[in-house]
Amino acid sequence: MRQIIIIIFLFLPFCVFAQLIESFDGPDVNSGNPWVAPKGFFRIDNGLLQFDGSRLTGDFSCYVPVIYSKNMEWQIDVSLSFKSSNSNHARIYVYATDSPASVLYYLQVGHNDHNVSLYRQKGNGTPQRIINGRKDLLGTGASSVKIKLTMENERIWTLYTSVNGNVYKQEGQPFTDNPLSNIRPGGYFNITCRCKASSLKNMVYAFDNIRIISEITSTPTVPEKEPGGQPDDKPSTGTSIPKLLSLAEEDQYSLLLSFDQKVDARKSVFLLDEDKANEVYISDDETMLKPVWVTSRQKAAGYTLTYSGIVAKGRTDECKGNKAFVSTLGNDPDDFENDPDGFEKPSGCFICINEIMADPSGLDVLPRTEYVELYNASATACQLEGWMFVYNDISVKLSSLLLPAGGYVVLYKEGREVKLDPAGNEMPLVKFPAQLANNGKTLQLKSPTGELIDQITYPKAKPGIAWERSGQGLYLSTDSKGGTPGAVNSRPDNPQPPTDLEDTSVNPFEMVFNELLPDPYTGGSEYIELYNRSDRKLSVKGLSIATRKSDGALSTHYPLSSVPFDIEPKGYLLLTKDVEGISSFYLVSSPESLHQQKLPVLANTSSALVLFRTKDEEVIDEVAYSSKWHAPSVKNGKGVSLERIDPDAATQDAANWTSAAETTGSGTPGYRNSQYKTTGTGHPVSVEAPVYSELTGEYTILYYMDKPGYNCRMWVFDTTGRRLAEIANHELLGVEGRLLWNGIGQNGCRPLPGIYILYIELFHPDGTTKSYKRVFLIH
Repeated sequence: MRQIIIIIFLFLPFCVFAQLIESFDGPDVNSGNPWVAPKGFFRIDNGLLQFDGSRLTGDFSCYVPVIYSKNMEWQIDVSLSFKSSNSNHARIYVYATDSPASVLYYLQVGHNDHNVSLYRQKGNGTPQRIINGRKDLLGTGASSVKIKLTMENERIWTLYTSVNGNVYKQEGQPFTDNPLSNIRPGGYFNITCRCKASSLKNMVYAFDNIRIISEITSTPTVPEKEPGGQPDDKPSTGTSIPKLLSLAEEDQYSLLLSFDQKVDARKSVFLLDEDKANEVYISDDETMLKPVWVTSRQKAAGYTLTYSGIVAKGRTDECKGNKAFVSTLGNDPDDFENDPDGFEKPSGCFICINEIMADPSGLDVLPRTEYVELYNASATACQLEGWMFVYNDISVKLSSLLLPAGGYVVLYKEGREVKLDPAGNEMPLVKFPAQLANNGKTLQLKSPTGELIDQITYPKAKPGIAWERSGQGLYLSTDSKGGTPGAVNSRPDNPQPPTDLEDTSVNPFEMVFNELLPDPYTGGSEYIELYNRSDRKLSVKGLSIATRKSDGALSTHYPLSSVPFDIEPKGYLLLTKDVEGISSFYLVSSPESLHQQKLPVLANTSSALVLFRTKDEEVIDEVAYSSKWHAPSVKNGKGVSLERIDPDAATQDAANWTSAAETTGSGTPGYRNSQYKTTGTGHPVSVEAPVYSELTGEYTILYYMDKPGYNCRMWVFDTTGRRLAEIANHELLGVEGRLLWNGIGQNGCRPLPGIYILYIELFHPDGTTKSYKRVFLIH
């Protein structure tokens, strides 16, 4: 009888919380439900669960146990008193599976895009955003949002949000996952406040009205209106079956399909020669679909796209068909080997910011009008309609103008006067800034798709003299008029780029290549990390990056003149075409080290990168990297960066490079590498016993290696020698770091409290092997 009572007692909490209703009526956090929270951080105030993150840095969690079911629905209200970002936001962990699958799902409330999105993370891998919420939903200040998330049949995820008391609106498209394995009977609903706010005040996170149930309720959504006042759930034409108007290749992973009316793609299926699209996106006007595949297409290869399940908005008649095409994009290995430069030249239109008149006071020949000049550096004419000039985070849409190759156009405030060279073009803009900052500002130019084409930061303005641009950076105009709007720039008296540093010349090997990501995740971005080896602050404005052709010549030059800051001694500079493509996949501990600009395309297999002085092409550092430099345990290099082990050793030594550790997310953009040479006699190899956290219910195992490159296998055994759990299986470690164990055994259950043994095996490519045992207590 006693055994029966114990069993009932153990299962009672899970029966109670098969559904969770929480309104935080107080007075304590755990008054209504058994929440676990760190003392002194979370509190109940006015019927809200609140966390004050002012001047705090780190992750702070509050969690409660729940039972899982095949169909689930989560609801929660979230308020933030601050502008959200990638560093300051809330994460709500809703569902997880056991190892070896170890799949985790969480909502992120707040982002640089100020939205609400759903993420999926496998093991210690990089989280992937599977439902991308509407940009600027939360605005750029304090915000509140109601969230509803559903999971149907343990596969289909749908996200809804509501702001300002409106009814729900669906975010993105439902995500259908692969069938899950290692499903748990239950887990934790975890609210985590992430903050990096040591200098910020009034950072309050608030949560309320939590509802977790094992059924999916109906969700009335907002009925958007057509311009004529009709609901958009009615077809825009009299035909119920959408007609495919065009098929285009956006990149080597995705296609764009345009239809003659609004479509509903929730049940759509896209097959490319039997390869099913992993994701499908829909445009804001709902007339275009973008299916995305994990596998890239091959250039010049023939494909057949088969599509089905597409219906007109508000109808049920299905649009399906197939279309054959020959890919003009994608990888071509022969091209990389025979003509690597062919993949590096900027494609399409490349327009650059060429001249800035920020302080026109004192001008005599030219009108006293502030202006910005653009130059078409492309080989063809470019239509500027829809392009964006960005000043002070405000985008100004450009007018229709076909700018010829080598042509100039001057942007200025409508209603003012400009005087141009006869060959120049003018573009008066209503929303052009009334005043350009005299103390300097960062200017950006973006394509109609939002791609950053050019960015430059001009220094403090000199009255009546424009900043003009050369391949070496900005210089003050030497033209007697004070500027050359609409014409070729003047010749600089001093070709050195402006800088506050007394000595701007970077010497060979002072700045080196330190980390490379040639093969990013789908949706991610390549990056190049530079490291300042010297003991002085360095400017990179006078440097450029290029790849070296097979004949030894340098290919297209990519100047670093737009980098607005200097690199501190022993500091880092992370260059990428898309900062968002980095921060969405990797921990970015120093966002101030990241800079977005045009760069050469990095071949996945091998290429030769050169860092050199722009003025005389003096080589500062050069590396001919290879995918063969990855650690032997890395079978797929996608998303895994190559890290330099010793900045003082030879750049071209293959033994001086290896893969970033899995424990750091396979990349360390903008901060110290996970694989680095230890100094002196080196730290002795050490693996500490697991430490239990009551906050998360996880065990942390800290480790320290004497050199980079170790692989690790790790298990938990009971005192009889029976293996209970596998923590790591040939996982690549850094020089130091941590491994996490969720406390769940391989049978899906938590081991009984008591004494257990952690067994560790370490293997190094040089033949070194080590093994350790650690005794620890399971709670």
